[in-house]
Amino acid sequence: MFFYCANVFLIFFTGSDVFGFCLKTEKQNFIMRVSNASEETFILTLPRVYEKDNPPKILVSKTILNLAEIKISKETNNLAFEILNKLYSNKKMSQSELAKLFRVQTDTIRNWLKRLNINLRPRYDEVSRLLSKHKKPKFLGKFDEKAYFLGLRTGDIHAQRHGRNIRVSVTSTHPAMTNLFRETFSKYGEVKKYSKKPTTKSNFYAWSLYCDLDNSFDFMLVKPKEIPEYILKQNKSFFSFLSAYFDCEGCISIYANKNRRNAQWILKSCDKQILFGIFKKMKESEFDLSSPKKVKEADFENYNKDYWFLGTGIKSQILTITKKTKLRHQEKIEKTKLLSKLEKTNWKDSEENILSFRKKISKARYFFCKTAADDFAIKKQNH
Repeated sequence: MFFYCANVFLIFFTGSDVFGFCLKTEKQNFIMRVSNASEETFILTLPRVYEKDNPPKILVSKTILNLAEIKISKETNNLAFEILNKLYSNKKMSQSELAKLFRVQTDTIRNWLKRLNINLRPRYDEVSRLLSKHKKPKFLGKFDEKAYFLGLRTGDIHAQRHGRNIRVSVTSTHPAMTNLFRETFSKYGEVKKYSKKPTTKSNFYAWSLYCDLDNSFDFMLVKPKEIPEYILKQNKSFFSFLSAYFDCEGCISIYANKNRRNAQWILKSCDKQILFGIFKKMKESEFDLSSPKKVKEADFENYNKDYWFLGTGIKSQILTITKKTKLRHQEKIEKTKLLSKLEKTNWKDSEENILSFRKKISKARYFFCKTAADDFAIKKQNH
């Protein structure tokens, strides 16, 4: 039932908690405020087109009013027109975007715009605007940057075609690796992530990240089996490639006990030709690395190919290599800094510093994997 008083209808719905009031303006039909909604909501009635026309109603939330930058007052006239014209004509929202906002069909939005005499944009303008909105930066073809991307692709980063885009992805249990991925690719596209359960090779939950890139990144589709010749010819490009590959496959091992204090720069992978290419180029640059050695035979369970090792244990040489390679993996950067610090202090309190660093990395990894496990559990529960 309802009571009428001047320009205000008091409305009560029996058997429900819903109640509200309607404000009648001179040029606009009824504006009803409903108070039991999740947020303050108004119902607007559109103007009639025909005499026997049943005018449609628009449900407008406070969020929509804020987006349109409109406030309701006694002087408010043609509120539906003001809201839709501001969002569609001024803010250039598409009909599909408005449909999602008002939770109606796109045809309904189109009918509202026609009823309110709001000029419709040509369809080709809509398509052009949407394409420009999702346009991704092209790869500019810089050799050093391309060498770094190929180093990542040779390591842990995967790439495949995804529609018109090139999708790159990585799965890791280390926050430093996912941060590296985000920092490297976020300027070329939106980086998204999802949690993954443990595999047969790992007991840890992990995060998978992916990013859709412009088709100009198609050079990443094929994983290199050998280091490209143009990279080997340029020292700067080679060390860019090595930086990325070491970020993925490398390790700086520091250990100290009563008998020995040492460090190792290590590359381990199944990429035999890549390791031999690195060894040959490093030898030309007068680095004294041991020749790659096979450390594990392919067992077709853990490794489908033979597992190879390349490294050096000469501390001064390790520090020189890390200066030439601009690493982006934060764990490896911090390990390099620790090694440099230990060398300067003649390995004073080395055992304590190394243990403290290991605990810090383990703690960060534990919480990183825990957030992945929690996220995976919530998704599983919701499904």
